[in-house]
Amino acid sequence: MPEAPRLERCFVAVQPNGAVRSRLEALALEQERRHPGSRRMRAGNLHLTLAFLGAIDPENAGRVLQCLRQIDTPNFSWTLDRLGAFQRAGVLWAGGAHSTALQALALRVRAALDAVQISYDRTPFTGHVTLLRGLAKKKMPVGEGPFAPAIVWAIPAPVLLCSVQDAAGRAMYQVWQPQPPEAAARAAQ
Repeated sequence: MPEAPRLERCFVAVQPNGAVRSRLEALALEQERRHPGSRRMRAGNLHLTLAFLGAIDPENAGRVLQCLRQIDTPNFSWTLDRLGAFQRAGVLWAGGAHSTALQALALRVRAALDAVQISYDRTPFTGHVTLLRGLAKKKMPVGEGPFAPAIVWAIPAPVLLCSVQDAAGRAMYQVWQPQPPEAAARAAQ
């Protein structure tokens, strides 16, 4: 039986609800106008990464889902009110003040991944939502800057997102769901 295909570019993340997504999309559109030549994140792809996994197989994706179900996600909100940039990556992001609750959630996710021996990028967690990619290095904003009105985001439970291509070949992030056994068997043939 052929091996199941690996899932590319997977990560544990939280996704914004419709109202927060709309506000982030409007902010990204505004910033795109200020930074010609940049690429705005598609509204459906906006997220906050808690742990980047990279390529994983469906069996390990199932293990990730099981560990995520065990994580208690307390009710808390995070306020996004500033813009920043990752200079080397050419990324403009939205973020907020340090949140102890958000930091703790990222640590719980990473501890759960460690417990089931799923590897992930161990870069320290920095709470941010990527808005733009491909900013010209010469035109990168320096440091952080506030924006208003602030966006208050009630943080939901984390999910496993994987990158897939839409019909036009563009990256789209989807919540991974295991296939029923009969569908998995057909896909492996």
